[in-house]
This record gives sequence, C-alpha cells and structure tokens, in this order.
Amino acid sequence: MNITENNDKMVVDWKFDSMYCKSGSLEGNDLVIRDASGNGNDLRLNTERITEGKNADSYMAFVKDNIYGDKDTECIYVGPENMNSGKKTGAFFETVSDAPVNREEFVNGYTIEVILKIPVDSELSAWSCVFGRKGTGKLSGVKGEETQSNGGLNVSESGELQWNPWTANNDEIQTNPTTWSDADGIQPDKWHHVVIKNDGYSTIMIVDGIQVQRCNTFQKQNGIKALNAGVQGIWVVGTAYWSEADVFSETLCGDAIFKGCIQEIRICRGEVDPKNYLVTEHTIDDRYHLAGNNDPYPDLAGGSNYTFVNIPDPQYQTQYKPEIVDAQMEWIRDNAEKLHIAMAICVGDLSQDGTQREFLRADQTFSILDNARIPYMVTDGNHDGPEFKKYFGGTRYERQPGYQGTGPSGISGYSIISAGSYSYLFLSLPWEEEDAISDREWILNVLDTHREYPTIVFSHFNEDMDTFVKPFDQVFMTVRGHIEERWVSVFKNNMGHDVIDVVTNYQFDLYGGNGWLSTMEFDEEANRIYFRCYSPWVEKKMKILSGEIENNGILLPGEMRLFPFDKLCNTVVATDNMVIEIDFKKRFTTGQ
Repeated sequence: MNITENNDKMVVDWKFDSMYCKSGSLEGNDLVIRDASGNGNDLRLNTERITEGKNADSYMAFVKDNIYGDKDTECIYVGPENMNSGKKTGAFFETVSDAPVNREEFVNGYTIEVILKIPVDSELSAWSCVFGRKGTGKLSGVKGEETQSNGGLNVSESGELQWNPWTANNDEIQTNPTTWSDADGIQPDKWHHVVIKNDGYSTIMIVDGIQVQRCNTFQKQNGIKALNAGVQGIWVVGTAYWSEADVFSETLCGDAIFKGCIQEIRICRGEVDPKNYLVTEHTIDDRYHLAGNNDPYPDLAGGSNYTFVNIPDPQYQTQYKPEIVDAQMEWIRDNAEKLHIAMAICVGDLSQDGTQREFLRADQTFSILDNARIPYMVTDGNHDGPEFKKYFGGTRYERQPGYQGTGPSGISGYSIISAGSYSYLFLSLPWEEEDAISDREWILNVLDTHREYPTIVFSHFNEDMDTFVKPFDQVFMTVRGHIEERWVSVFKNNMGHDVIDVVTNYQFDLYGGNGWLSTMEFDEEANRIYFRCYSPWVEKKMKILSGEIENNGILLPGEMRLFPFDKLCNTVVATDNMVIEIDFKKRFTTGQ
C-alpha cells in the first residue's frame, strides 16, 4: 500500500511472523504480536481454552511458509486439539483491551485482506472462524437469524468462505447479510488471498484476484458492530463464538478453533485501490481450469432441426452481474432465425433475494425477448418471493405467440408452440406449496384435455412425478434446476414409456454460472435430441476484449481479461453435452 493510502486508511496490519513478536512467547502462554500498522492494535494470546498442563505451542507454531514463496516470511499454524476432544480446545489471539480497533465500527466502509491456507484434512477447518469480533449477537441485543453467532469470516464444510458480521445498522435491517465465496473455492494446501470490500452499503468478496459472483450482498449494511458483552468490542483471530447463553464466558460461548495457516490480516477504512493490495499477482489453481473449450456454437445438425433454450437459475447473475443475463437474451434473439429457436424457458430463481431491485433488472433483460417476439416462460423458485408475480406472473405472457393461460395462483401457465412436425405444450409448475395446491386441479385439467400435444413440464424442482408426469403419456420431458447436481436421464411413466428428465443448474459454478445456457436441438430425421452447454456471456466478453464491440461499462476493470474458466462450452459434467435417442413418431403418438 502506498504511503498516503497507508496513513489515511489502514487500521490494523497483523503479520503472523515471529519478527513481529512484541513480547512473551507461545511456550510461556504470554505472546503479544505487534500491530505492524503502528496503530497499537496488538494481539495477545488467549489460553483459556487449552488443556490443563499444556502451553500454546501445543496448538500453534510459526513456520516458514507464505503466499509469496520466499524463504524468510513466516505464517502461524493454528489448530484445535483434535476431533475426538473437540474443536473448541486450543489457543487463539485477541486484541489487547486498549486497542483502538475495539472501538471501531467502520461505518464508512472497509477493505479487509486475509492471506490463509487450510490443510489437506480440511474437514477440521469446517465451520470455524478465521477472525471476527468477540461475543455473540444475542449478548449484544442484535436481531435476525443466528443471533447466537459472532459472525466474522468462517470456513464452511463445502470449502466456502462466509463473511457475515453483525452490522452497525442492525436495528434497521435486523439481519447479518452474508457474503459467500464459491463452493470449493478454498482449496486445501493452497495459499489464498481474500479481499472483502464494503462501501458503506454493500459488500463484495474477491478470491485470488477474481471477484466472486456467486453471492455478495447488495443490501444496506453499514459497518461491523462491536459485540459488547463485557469484552469491550475485542477482536479475535482463530476462533468462533456460538451460544444461546445470557452471559459471556469462554466456556459458555467459545466455539471451534480454526485449523490452518494465517499469514496476514489487514483491515482498512473505506475502499483500497487494488494496485495497493497485499497481493497483486495470483496463482490460479486447477479448479479454475475447468473442462471445456472455446469452440463456437455449432450450426444445426440438420436444416429442419429446431432448438429450445433453458435458462437455468440465473439468480446470482441477476443480482450481481445482470449484464450476463443480457448477453444470454441477446444471443437467443440474435440466433433465433439461424438456430430455429422456437421457445425459451427459465426454471426459476430469477432473483437471489427477491428484491424489487433484482426484479426490475430481470424485467429489463427479459424485455429483450419480448421486443423480439420470441416465446418464453419463466417459473418461480425458492428465492423469488412475492415480487415474482408482480413482474413475471401470467399477464406478462398474454401477448406472446402460443401462450394459452395461467392457473389460479398466477404462476402456473402453458404455451403451445409449433416447431418442426409438431405442436409442443410447455407447462410450468409453481414452487410455493400454496400455489401448487391452488393450481393443482387446473394443471391436471390442462394435462388431461391436451393429451395430443407432446409436452414438456418444467419447474424449479418438482418432485411429484406421480401426479403431474407419469399418468400423462404425452409428457416426454421434465426440465428442472435448483440443486447443485445436474443430469439428463430417463425414467418410465405409468405406461412404460420413456420420460427424459433434465436437471440443469450452473449457479454453483464459477462466476455464478458464467452465463452458461442449456440448449436442446431436436433432430426428427436422426431421432435425436442434442443437449449443449454454451455461454453467450463469454462470447460477448471475447468480442469486447478483441475490440469487435464497445465495452460501454459492461466489463469492469478487474474483468478486462479472460479468466481460465471463461469457456464457451462447459464440459465439467458429461450430460452438459450429450445426445439422447428418441423415436419421435413412435413416442409422440403414444399420448394421443
């Protein structure tokens, strides 16, 4: 960090290197680590939770290992005693009682940098806290879910980082907004540089130089609340707190000890220029080099073939980077004639938090299809909430070609679309139980009175195949999202005929799915359906970087390069790109 920014913004700089030991030792249970910022926010050992007769050096040690790869810089290895005796037993650090940072709530925003590594046996790190404030939300009188926690930066069992401090304006928002890194984003035995930035309103996380698109928090959140429970706003490094207790003690409230290496934690007021981060060049691990290629989307396998497009769970993209969904819609519009795109569907979770802000942006992006008169339908997901009906209820589709009607709830709907030799019926099912109950008879009537149409039933994740799918022979395909797994498989209906079951969801992948669509090309002559995964967003990004089209603010400065995972065609799962054999004439006469 340059000198000016250092003086203006830096609050603490904890370097876990023995050269910053101010006094004491691990063996003597009295080590104090000097705050390298010079602001007096020193750390001291807390040994209240070590086994009697042991010293802190049984639980932690300085080792020569670091993200820079030099031979001199140290980190500190921290660990609980063991799984058998409990993850709560061990030593950790806390700020000294007169540290100025104890009184700091960062109401004008902050930039936090952490350099850490978790071990190969990373299950021992699961649901432990790298650092946070000492105490619990409950003891501070805050409101919201999980008030028994202290928030902070946690490591999940899925290799995610979770940043969920209690905010200074909790009385207003009554929650602790949570920012997550990607699942499996924290790789064992690899150094990671993590940045958490808050502008006084919203928070973003950056891991190894790549901004996380999966789940940042775009809602009013201000500062980091001091959890005053008789501990003067103290900060802790290396442990969590989780308790329903009405009084504070390490015995009652102390929770899991972090297991791993910590090299440095730096906290600044406001936003820091990326060129002044602790790490500016990053080693990208194998996870980012996902299977796939950058081959252009192929032409139709046959001149009379036609395409249906599935837009899987765009929630993180709608919330954090709606330009990605714009690129998807533009691609559908621009390729409608070339690829004979007859219908597009979205399987729900159009939004992440169900906010008006997100639905206004979703409304804007889906208007690209409205203006092009391309038929589409969207069903709701568990993240959409009541705003969904306002923007994507049945009235939205009334002027679309093929749209037939909406169920009593305003969610279920169906369209009949001509493509190739057939007229296909697309039927959406609702997510919410009360809407499903309200629409049940209406849905069954649609299915019962339209048995002559080959039917695709799509939903966020309907599991009631016995009611809405298996009794109706014309239903030859179901399309769903919601869950982390994805597949294209086949099951039998009540008549013994095949039903193709498609589950597609990319939201858990890098960059919230990175704009991947799922397409289905129907080839009646070859009796095949070609399933493909393709990212119009990566295609658009390539065109911007090559100068073929103008940027106009679409790519942020940190995105002005191709990431290793920027693949047009994702082939992580075999079913992302595969072929299903189907005898169209035989299968589509069974339901009549």
